[in-house]
Amino acid sequence: MAFNSMLEHLRLGEFDVDPAAIGWERFVRNGKTYTYFGIVPALLRLPLLLTDGLARLDVTRLYCALAATLALCFKFATVALINDELPKSRLQAVAFFVIVLSLLFGEARIQFQKASIYQETILWAGAIAAAFIYCAVRGLIAKRNFSTGLVAVMASLAGLGLLTRVSAGLGLYISTGLLILALAWPAAGPLRDRLPQFVRGLASKRTIVTLAILLGFAALSGVVNYQRWGDPLKFADFRKYIAYVALPEYLERQAAYGVFNVKRLWYRIVYYLFPIWTIIRPNGQLLFSEFEGRMLGAVEPPPASFLLSDPLLLVLGGACLLRLPLLGRERLPPLTMLTAGGIIMLGLSEVLGFIAILIRIAEREDAAFGPGNILEQVVGAGAEHPLRTNIVNSGLARDSSDGPRSPDASLDLP
Repeated sequence: MAFNSMLEHLRLGEFDVDPAAIGWERFVRNGKTYTYFGIVPALLRLPLLLTDGLARLDVTRLYCALAATLALCFKFATVALINDELPKSRLQAVAFFVIVLSLLFGEARIQFQKASIYQETILWAGAIAAAFIYCAVRGLIAKRNFSTGLVAVMASLAGLGLLTRVSAGLGLYISTGLLILALAWPAAGPLRDRLPQFVRGLASKRTIVTLAILLGFAALSGVVNYQRWGDPLKFADFRKYIAYVALPEYLERQAAYGVFNVKRLWYRIVYYLFPIWTIIRPNGQLLFSEFEGRMLGAVEPPPASFLLSDPLLLVLGGACLLRLPLLGRERLPPLTMLTAGGIIMLGLSEVLGFIAILIRIAEREDAAFGPGNILEQVVGAGAEHPLRTNIVNSGLARDSSDGPRSPDASLDLP
């Protein structure tokens, strides 16, 4: 009922929540209770005001199911767009079927069976990211052009992502910025002629509208942050986190090592891929217990590995990485190469990997298509088009749970 309470307070111009609604996930500042969860899931409960059920109807499970279904629809639509642009073959059909099954029965689609505020936030962020991916692929393949309206929609989705889950929203913001740069960069001509054209491209209506939308949502996010934490750039103040107040050693650890510390990165890789941290030593302690006690706030079970839970996603993501040299052979502009790097860091591995594996299948089945021509067919750009091979995409690599919910044990952004 936390989002119900959040909406009730937002109606009054307040940004706190009822302590009973948020439980142990509450932050206490100046005698009021706050939470770091974004306001979009709360605003989606506006229809409850029409039924007078805001105070008594818990729709968390329903909204989790709606978010998962919405994300699934956008992913299906994206995969269908890509599939329609590729040469048809039996192997391609098999790959398409496997991808559809993986999307249909993936973890995110069943999270709502154990619905909570964590799952709902992640699922709505995933749905927004999936819609963003669909728009990007539609611009590349279906419309073969990023119109002002389409980029404005993508910018709006990035803003909604920021107001839902900051870690997802930042990825979409970065990707939208890279898209704007890639679209403004001329496709041909000497460098001395490209730079003035690039500057004029940045001053275009499309760029101005996009930046206005991004800045507008960023300003709104700043207002929310300021009302909650007294700082427009702060998305959570864990010094006010009730669990940390009860355990002051957490605050001491955060003061010593910070919310983000590169020394934790190796452990995160081990945690998500190779769960050897669960090994118990002869002295009864976990394998890395000293490091965990010194650097982390908590480590939550059960042990898991993407190598076991998401093998197809990893294989397809790796296939996409293997296709990156093709971009270099196509002589892409430097900014587009930068954008292609953003794809790997921020893009949905399912979609990108699907592109890569179907390119490989198509190459094997039809020798008439060279690697460059097939890539052009995938991204939906003809040789004469300015966006010839500008692969621009974004989103979160995953839309399922990011693992531990404890701030120090999970991603450093809430």
